Order: sequence, then structure tokens, then C-alpha cells
Amino acid sequence: MDLMVQKVLLVELHLIREAQARMVTLIKNTPDYNHTLGMVWLTCCSKQQNTALPKDLIKIL
Repeated sequence: MDLMVQKVLLVELHLIREAQARMVTLIKNTPDYNHTLGMVWLTCCSKQQNTALPKDLIKIL
């Protein structure tokens, strides 16, 4: 793999991780944390094929 492609992928991965961290902070600051977390999983993650329900969310949902 070309070095420039590797650098671009690393930058993209870093940006994705930053966005995920901001999303978690936003969710934790909402009044109804558990419901919001469940809704985020349902709208984002459940659309991916072969995505198992995280154990933390089983208790919530």
C-alpha cells in the first residue's frame, strides 16, 4: 500500500474516533441517556449486516 494512502487512512480513522468520542459525550449529557443510546444504536449500527447487539444495550432495550 502506498505511503500516502496509509497516511490518509490514518487521518480518516483519527477523525472517525474523534467523532465517536463527541457522540458519546453528547449522548451522556442528554437527560435520558439510556433511551438515547439505544436509539443511536438502532438508527446507526443495526443497519450494518451481521451486527450483534452490544451486551450493554441488551439491558437497556
